[in-house]
Amino acid sequence: MTCDALRQGDEMFCSTCKLRWGAAGHGDPIECPRSSPEPTDRDLRRQRFAKAINGPHHDRHIGREMMLKLRDHKWTQASKAERQTHLNEAEAILKEIDHEH
Repeated sequence: MTCDALRQGDEMFCSTCKLRWGAAGHGDPIECPRSSPEPTDRDLRRQRFAKAINGPHHDRHIGREMMLKLRDHKWTQASKAERQTHLNEAEAILKEIDHEH
């Protein structure tokens, strides 16, 4: 797994993992010293829904394949706060879907 680690002096710090390690000889990104579990199906659905919320919202002139590529690109360009907001919105949608069943 690749961390969202930031270089702080001669150390790397991952705010997700809350770990620090020496940065000597390492560039960004770096493999996280603590591996994370594989994402669940729900995690993958939540991210897919979050990307849909972020847009683009229709494939009218570009086709579905290109729209999905643009969603992925737009997702990487969004700030961490924007991505988290969209993930929270997607989680709310998933909870509503769960209550329908």
